[in-house]
Amino acid sequence: MLSNREISLQYSLEARNGTPLLGPMFDLDTIRMFDAHDIFLRELLPPTGRPTSRVPLLIPPTKGLEFVRFISQLSSPNYSRFIDQQWRALADRRATAIALAIRLYRLHNSRWPADLQELVPGYLPAVPRDPFVAGDRPINYVALPNALPDGSSRRMLLFGAIDPSAPGAPPAEPSFGWQKGIVQWRDLTLWSPLGPATQPGGSPN
Repeated sequence: MLSNREISLQYSLEARNGTPLLGPMFDLDTIRMFDAHDIFLRELLPPTGRPTSRVPLLIPPTKGLEFVRFISQLSSPNYSRFIDQQWRALADRRATAIALAIRLYRLHNSRWPADLQELVPGYLPAVPRDPFVAGDRPINYVALPNALPDGSSRRMLLFGAIDPSAPGAPPAEPSFGWQKGIVQWRDLTLWSPLGPATQPGGSPN
């Protein structure tokens, strides 16, 4: 980031010296770009409680190269993907810690925990927080009754839901990776959906 600022400042000084009448415009554009850099840096310092897809852009994308934003469009990189990956990695680490703690709990107690608080302090020092929502809220633990093909409950982790009481429907397929959108579901057990031959009304080929 510092080296990028140095490069951006060098561009600005060269453009300013080459066109003295347009110097104030280049100065303003450089300040605008540095302000945008500061926003991105703040987003990398958790917890902000703000999904990365909502990071405000002080330098919005434009078609072509706008002359009044010559410096910012020429030398300012797009940090959005880097920030998104950082927050995803943080959420994945927390979800993995919960899944491992639940596995150990089941081995020792022969049952599922009623809630994540049962894992504290024996298996987790505290219930991990949801990095994608404001308010220092924990990651949610959900049990969907009779939702698996064998009639048992489908137990999942839920994060990124602004209203966890109405998160929408989970994916129909087993979910262990990232889905589109902010709301994310993670299955806590391995299971296979019913094939066409075992669906109600289905018949083998």
